[in-house]
Amino acid sequence: MLRRLAKRVAVEALGAKVRTPIRQLPGKLFAHVRLRLRQVRNERDPVRFIASRLIWRSGAWRLLRINLKFAEGFNIPFQPTSLSARYWIDRGHMVEDRDFFRSYLRTGDVVVDVGANIGVLSLTAAGVVGQRGRVIAIEPNERIFSFLAANVARNSPLEVSCLKSAVGSSAEILRMTDLRSDDFNAVIPDGQSLDGSVRTVQSNRLDDILGAVERVDLLKVDVEGFELPVFNGAEKVLARTECIYFECSRAHCRRYGYSPSDVVEYLETQGFSLYRWSDHKAVPIADVGTVGAVCENLVAIRHAGAWEERTGAALAG
Repeated sequence: MLRRLAKRVAVEALGAKVRTPIRQLPGKLFAHVRLRLRQVRNERDPVRFIASRLIWRSGAWRLLRINLKFAEGFNIPFQPTSLSARYWIDRGHMVEDRDFFRSYLRTGDVVVDVGANIGVLSLTAAGVVGQRGRVIAIEPNERIFSFLAANVARNSPLEVSCLKSAVGSSAEILRMTDLRSDDFNAVIPDGQSLDGSVRTVQSNRLDDILGAVERVDLLKVDVEGFELPVFNGAEKVLARTECIYFECSRAHCRRYGYSPSDVVEYLETQGFSLYRWSDHKAVPIADVGTVGAVCENLVAIRHAGAWEERTGAALAG
């Protein structure tokens, strides 16, 4: 029944005649509807996309108990979050990130996941490093953190330590967005007002959070443009980190008054060499000015020899 309803909605969204033309709707509502229709049209599976929204917003996820099984050997339930819905639509979503974790990590490694969301990458890491390793998942949003903790508990004996905190250059209270598209929540820059839901969160430096951690084999950072403050607060941690995997976007960095080249240059001063992660390999950055023109994943590597030993792939450049 739910799928039939979703299909009917999808047909209308994709161009069937409706009684009231959307251009007759009030301005803001028209813009919102047009945006949503465009989003549906761009989906690979519009029916499943709409079904996911119906399950999410109707509360049906509580009754249906949908289980999402991942090839990495763990599972999570359908939860009322944007990322959970996306994985239900496409289990291959962000598979490049999971592939990187599987190709780089080894048994006994120490992994820190900053911006862990509901924990898919943290659980992927836990499955590789095993009980001899350690995974620390850090997530600031209270609601999303509750799903992260539940997913970790659900997948015992995989071990992940969960910490609710934002991460930045100092210990302070930050304002963050609280969007329905909760995989895009971000720190709100100082002095900027915002229409919509806002949460205040405690932010801490990685140097303080990880003070007792002797080494970090992989530091993953996904903080929607707040990368430079995160790294600025992690100078001691970076000195004992072997590899960093992080998302970089020029548009996201611009919110906080810096550019991707600033991130690249800072990490280079900390002893790393920077590469793009593309098509399952580390690609040299020929022109730092092109970094982040589109949202992309970068890899910061401290020792080329250690990388080549782990992955079996030589680094060019």
